[in-house]
Amino acid sequence: MLLPQHYPYTEAFTVIICGGSTPSPGIALDNCVPLQPEVAGAQWTIERMVSPSRSITHVLLTRVLAF
Repeated sequence: MLLPQHYPYTEAFTVIICGGSTPSPGIALDNCVPLQPEVAGAQWTIERMVSPSRSITHVLLTRVLAF
């Protein structure tokens, strides 16, 4: 997901990829990987989601609202 941008658009945009699963059914990954591709030397950083009991929608919404 591309996190929201706000006028005057001076901040680098952030892309965040969350979740996924293993080949086995029922095993979900609990990480998010944000990146700012326009920033020189940008690197992927793995972040753990808040709790496996929370939905990915809740985690993403919380992060977008905090941004």
